[in-house]
Amino acid sequence: MRRSSGTAPGRGRSRAANRSSSHGQFKETDGTAANNYNTLVQKIFGPMKTFERWDEPKASSAEAERQGERSPDKNDKNAGKGQGKDDDQWSVNCEDFNYELTVEDSDGRQNKKVKPLILKEGENLEISGKKFKLCSAMTGNYGFAEIIEEESKMPFYLHYETMVNSKKRKLKVGCQVHILAAAANRTHIIRLIQRGTDTSLHVRYFVTDAYGPTLSDLQSKRAYQKFTVGTATRLSIESLNAIEDLHAIGYVHRDIRPTSFIIGRGAFESQIYLINFGCVRKFRTKDGKIIPARSYAPFVSSVRYASRACHDRLECARKDDLESWLFMSVEFYHINILSWRSMSNLAEIRREKEAFMSERGARALRMDCLSLPPRLPSAVTEISSLRYETTPNYEALREIFKKHLETKSFKIRSKWDWISTTTAESMDNAARQATNLDPPKNN
Repeated sequence: MRRSSGTAPGRGRSRAANRSSSHGQFKETDGTAANNYNTLVQKIFGPMKTFERWDEPKASSAEAERQGERSPDKNDKNAGKGQGKDDDQWSVNCEDFNYELTVEDSDGRQNKKVKPLILKEGENLEISGKKFKLCSAMTGNYGFAEIIEEESKMPFYLHYETMVNSKKRKLKVGCQVHILAAAANRTHIIRLIQRGTDTSLHVRYFVTDAYGPTLSDLQSKRAYQKFTVGTATRLSIESLNAIEDLHAIGYVHRDIRPTSFIIGRGAFESQIYLINFGCVRKFRTKDGKIIPARSYAPFVSSVRYASRACHDRLECARKDDLESWLFMSVEFYHINILSWRSMSNLAEIRREKEAFMSERGARALRMDCLSLPPRLPSAVTEISSLRYETTPNYEALREIFKKHLETKSFKIRSKWDWISTTTAESMDNAARQATNLDPPKNN
């Protein structure tokens, strides 16, 4: 990736050699549709790499420590266990992401103070020999921007992170999630097309397919900010499927909320994807062993949807993603259903969540909102019974919402609320015709 010759005056082309590698995960059952779309993408980025098998080298202990949010507690015997030797075997090969960049001044001295990244909307970039135009500015240490390929007018998202003055290494973790999801053919995680580094702009990046609005955006545009019962129930099921996809590759999300789920664009606006992997954490090693919990973990989720364990500063596990998922799911039926929505005191919010996650509280909630699944108390009981190391019964939770669909005489494949009202405005008409595919099917 580099600025192309069409950039603003005074900004030269990149002189540094940039490294990049291409990847793909598009494996729907409709082979013709997949081939049509992949052919278009390959014309832009080159051949897609098939993820059949990955060699996963061990990382250094320093790199393992960088995966956490803080240094291990010297008094905590379990701190860092599983995040070292065994856990590093679960890391994929992202060695083309250079994390040891140092910048030299004109006199040859090393200098890590680099000006903040600022690329303005409308600037031109060159990736894989193709020219792209920025549809939004790139600023700050971490983020994403929409880019348009100038010849085909096809949209993509460019996710980036500065290579200096950035301690979290969020992009590398996100890249690992995308790659492992591709290798496992997980369809609820957006496709990663290419990754690389640009030493002239001091950024590492990866490119994904463009996607549509978040579930939060879609709900805010609805009358009374609520979905129909059919859409609310199906969203609960599809978002659960997406969370299960992430858990299947050994990660917990730790920030489940409506803004972490998006829909596809154009022909893929029926597909739900999980995004925002900046807070993900590994919970098991490659051989399936559960990584021991730390005695203390930072609060990393949003206050409204954080699990009780997160409030208690305990290590989050799969059960906590599901607890956050349940808080989110009931809001699909009624935006003001969570009693702590307008609260700011963490202790009071924690007490309200404790009441919610009781069978009595769930029954009372169901009586207040009859559009909720009648078996909501069963979902609360199922999630509350889970422990840190327990594998959740995803199918039991799915059945609670599927039965609700049957009771309401809705079909699992009926149209979403937004299908008849939204259009892919940002997708060029020619690109829409070229990508006239059926939505990808779930495994």
